[in-house]
Amino acid sequence: MKLWLAACLFLSPALRAAPAPVDPALESALAPLAAQGLLPQRLISDTVKGVRLTVVLLRDDARSLDKLNVYALIKDKPVLVYTHPSVVDRLEISRSMLSDREFTNLLRDGSRTIVYHATTPGLNTRVLHVLRCTGARVRRIASFPDGRLKDIDEDGRMEIISRNLPLGRFFTVGCEDFQTMAQTASQLRISRWTDGRFVDVSAQFPGFFDEDIAGLEEHLALIPKEKRPGDYLGSALAVYYDYAAKGAQRQGWERLNALLKPPSTSVPRLTRCLEQVKADLRQKLAIPLDWK
Repeated sequence: MKLWLAACLFLSPALRAAPAPVDPALESALAPLAAQGLLPQRLISDTVKGVRLTVVLLRDDARSLDKLNVYALIKDKPVLVYTHPSVVDRLEISRSMLSDREFTNLLRDGSRTIVYHATTPGLNTRVLHVLRCTGARVRRIASFPDGRLKDIDEDGRMEIISRNLPLGRFFTVGCEDFQTMAQTASQLRISRWTDGRFVDVSAQFPGFFDEDIAGLEEHLALIPKEKRPGDYLGSALAVYYDYAAKGAQRQGWERLNALLKPPSTSVPRLTRCLEQVKADLRQKLAIPLDWK
């Protein structure tokens, strides 16, 4: 074992889990990081257009720090060509990168891709980042909130499923007698690399959204809307967004209206309030006035 690595393990008991094997060509770049407590957890290498690239995930468990670097081997010397910009995010290389000997062929354009997740503590946000590698040039081409890769139609090409909050994290709706924050009002999207960019292809997968709608409807049936109005409204809006994604926006609005219909036993004040909620949502969602 190299002296710099042995010293770090001796001085930091919390880091004594076996680090990933290191390519000797990278030792000059990784030794200063090891001296700071950042040890390699995973390395994946590939040769892209004649250039040897290595992505390295480093971790300092004692300080809960992660770092992700990409090095290009230029004239037998490691050159840093990309680093994740945040020092607070918890990082994880995507499970789609199963092999330690090659990157993914996500784009099918002659390049290679590195795919990883970044989770920001405290904000409960998880983002999928996609790096495009062409020789020594490595750049981030897209980021997807709550993203994951899946070959939905089993045609051999991966799609990216993401989930965003189109109304914002702290969207609040209601009236004087009823206020709720719909933090779960999420929107699913399906993206695919097409003609040099990621394109929203959600409308091509209606069956995917039908399955999600069925799951949301089951979930809504179990939510006590009077006790957890925010969760109920968030899931009801997610149903609307699923209908809209597959090209059935009007049907989604009708279903949202049905889900928000006040019970027959509700007092007039609550009925008026729910009507105000629907009016607010009509404006937020840009629903045509002639849609009932």
